Amino acid sequence: MHPIRVGIINAILPGLGYLLLGRRLLFGWLIFAGTILLIIASFVEPAANDLLLSTTFEGRILEAFFMGVWAIAFGVDAYNEARVK
Repeated sequence: MHPIRVGIINAILPGLGYLLLGRRLLFGWLIFAGTILLIIASFVEPAANDLLLSTTFEGRILEAFFMGVWAIAFGVDAYNEARVK
């Protein structure tokens, strides 16, 4: 699979890129399962409004930024993993 595709897939659904590559399977399954559980939990009431921990607008922006950085980090790691053969 092309490394850029794996990186994008892993950035959107962390853990899935590792599973598609067949590498770091335990890590991939743990991250993927955690991601799916987080998505499910975000739609369950009353947690839908309290997914982020901060109560201020600035704090929520900062947390969302770091979640984005987290997703990008997984994408880059999967890209690097796909490049190594």
